[in-house]
Amino acid sequence: EKLIQGDIVTINIHEPTCSEKIPPVYKDIDILYEDEDLIVVNKPSDMPVHPSLNNYENTLANALAYYYQNNGLKFVFRCMNRLDRNTSGTVLIAKNPLSGALLSKMIKERSIKKEYIAVVEGNIRNYIFENSKLENKNDFSILLSNSGIVDEEKYTKFNKIFHLL
Repeated sequence: EKLIQGDIVTINIHEPTCSEKIPPVYKDIDILYEDEDLIVVNKPSDMPVHPSLNNYENTLANALAYYYQNNGLKFVFRCMNRLDRNTSGTVLIAKNPLSGALLSKMIKERSIKKEYIAVVEGNIRNYIFENSKLENKNDFSILLSNSGIVDEEKYTKFNKIFHLL
């Protein structure tokens, strides 16, 4: 049958399999947003994103596998961004292959923006500095890094939000 103006097309995407190598393990997770295509989780520090050597059952992926299983859903871990184990922040997970492809394209095209807020020692001015070279240890500044990347490998532009005495 041909489609005609006014027809409604519904596409159902079903997961044929699960991420079998990620065992479901209960961990308390903070879900910031969820719909049929994606889930955004606030990852705490000291939690790896995905299983690795010596971190097989204590990861965000394990917690999500449990969450999916508990809700009767098949689980395939499609993490769109990664945070280091000791870094807290939002992690974007695609819930199906289509949303994974679209989100991946958006990240590649930089239409999804990332911002980082950090507390560092020293009174830092708004300027570009070499990553990991903060020397002044007299007090603290709160920094915001936002798309001001000068050289992703070595330098980042930061804007100071406020200074704590």
